[in-house]
Amino acid sequence: MNGGYPAEGTPPGPPAEPTEPVQTGERGESAPREGERGASTGTEDELVRDIARRVEGCADVAELSGGPFGTIATYLPGGRVRGIALRDDGLDIAVTARYGTPLPEIADRIREAVGQAAGGRPVNVRIDDLQVST
Repeated sequence: MNGGYPAEGTPPGPPAEPTEPVQTGERGESAPREGERGASTGTEDELVRDIARRVEGCADVAELSGGPFGTIATYLPGGRVRGIALRDDGLDIAVTARYGTPLPEIADRIREAVGQAAGGRPVNVRIDDLQVST
């Protein structure tokens, strides 16, 4: 600022509100504030874990997958659930499937298994890899 005026090219406006400090987890990662995306509640914890169990219970699913960069995950107290990303606008599921069944059928079976647990959200299934048994 120059004499109390904003820098040239910066629109005038009220001063920025001070931000409250963000708590960090054990490893220094920033923790989301209550109500922010990524913040979880007890109900959300149970829902995500229930969805993960339903998906892992599908016969053609070898395991849940976090995707190539680990972006498909939900962070919960005590760890993260990879392969399940619960968002306001949908549910993303990533898996490694067993070879043999057509992939669209596997995706449909996963959607059926998740069923009402998705809470009316669209369910996006991504098959990241195939496991071939020998």
